[in-house]
Amino acid sequence: ANTKKKRSRNPSKIPRPQNCFIIYRREKHQIISAKNPGIANNDISKIIAKMWREEPPEVKEIYHQRAKEEAKRHMLANPGYKYTPRASKNRRKR
Repeated sequence: ANTKKKRSRNPSKIPRPQNCFIIYRREKHQIISAKNPGIANNDISKIIAKMWREEPPEVKEIYHQRAKEEAKRHMLANPGYKYTPRASKNRRKR
């Protein structure tokens, strides 16, 4: 009864470059889940979001720089890449 649909990923679709928070979250996720075995991902995300909000600007700047480097690498690896968001199914026509 509690089954979740797993979205199939398109292997030809180029993923977006990771932003500063995603890089931060990826690092902290392993630490939080190791300290709290069995904790749900959404709870881990809440903890990490709170940690991010409380980080000093100097720490955030490190992750902003890493995100810029990630964006540069992404641009070099995927020239001509343009982010195209998925069209909303509920979008109203004018």
